[in-house]
Amino acid sequence: MRHVSPYRCVMADIADAPLVLIVEDEPATRALLASYFHAAGFLVAEAESGRQTREAMLRQPPDLVLLDIELPD
Repeated sequence: MRHVSPYRCVMADIADAPLVLIVEDEPATRALLASYFHAAGFLVAEAESGRQTREAMLRQPPDLVLLDIELPD
């Protein structure tokens, strides 16, 4: 991965793209964060609860987790 700027990454192949798991219960915030990471070339998975987070992490371990620290569950 070669960094072009702090906000945009150039990936050689989508299979090499890091996976970011966004854990946020607010749909608008989750969508905004996902759009930023997609635009930067990252693969994005989303979860809105602790249960969904566990399921997503078991399915495919992410390279980075953005976690809302005030989830309702």
